[in-house]
Amino acid sequence: MPEMRFTATEYDDDLDVIMEATVEIASDGSWQRTGTETASGVLTEEQVERIDELVDAPDFPVDPDNDMAAATVVPKYLWSLTTGDDHVSNGNGGFVGSDSASAIAGIIIEAADVGPTEA
Repeated sequence: MPEMRFTATEYDDDLDVIMEATVEIASDGSWQRTGTETASGVLTEEQVERIDELVDAPDFPVDPDNDMAAATVVPKYLWSLTTGDDHVSNGNGGFVGSDSASAIAGIIIEAADVGPTEA
């Protein structure tokens, strides 16, 4: 699994920051969370295998067949994922042009408990 950095910031209606997190993920699946709260842990073997599959998918980090566009609006829950030279984010109105990147983000959000705090 490649090393990764996942960042998340959540805003309230007044655009004040509610939560910030940076999760550094090592190639062995171990992770360190810093920001509003700190934590550490290790991805399961299944999560590591799934991420390995997803980073090799043809639509990672961007699906070349996806020509959709979204309004340029900062979402209330903003995340970005960086691995090597690849970078993907939901910063374009919450739109992500890669199902694989979204799935990787979901794995990390769940494992490091950095999901949105407000519904």
